[in-house]
Amino acid sequence: MKRVRSDGSFVFPARPRTHGRTFWRVVTATKSVRAIGKSAVVAIAAYQWTWLNTFSKVGTDSGWYSDPADANGVHYAHPLVNRSDCYGDGENWIEFDLGRHFKQLEATVSMRDDAQTDARSSFTVIVDGQTVASGDVRLGISKRFNVGVGKGLRLRLQETNPAAGSRACTDGNVVWGNIRVLG
Repeated sequence: MKRVRSDGSFVFPARPRTHGRTFWRVVTATKSVRAIGKSAVVAIAAYQWTWLNTFSKVGTDSGWYSDPADANGVHYAHPLVNRSDCYGDGENWIEFDLGRHFKQLEATVSMRDDAQTDARSSFTVIVDGQTVASGDVRLGISKRFNVGVGKGLRLRLQETNPAAGSRACTDGNVVWGNIRVLG
């Protein structure tokens, strides 16, 4: 129970038990009268972060895994990691169904600390066919992003080893550190 200020305003903390849309109403009362007034029902959206490595993948072209990893001196307990190798076209991807339930995605992309010294890679985040984030990483360089996914349906994480198939290619592991979605 919270008291109303003299100007009629009030503040109270609320912790919905589930995420999604919830409905609230304010009821005023006194010690002697149980309810003397109530507000209209108000819809409130409650969001929570969910680790992407807990989702089932829709598809992939290579061996992605979610074991904890160290990248650029940071330990990530909830990463997605892909083996960036020198074979084939150098492009690796994984897809997830977001079910139009999420609005934001964040992660830090880097090379694992045990990658070769000159390891490098490019990454792209694609939602429903549209690129929402991209960048280049190499050993000791991280790229952090926080982007809207616009209630998208399909999320694709793509990693490209630009030197694949050449003598300049170096192996490494690309870490999508603590990647999560808000919905």
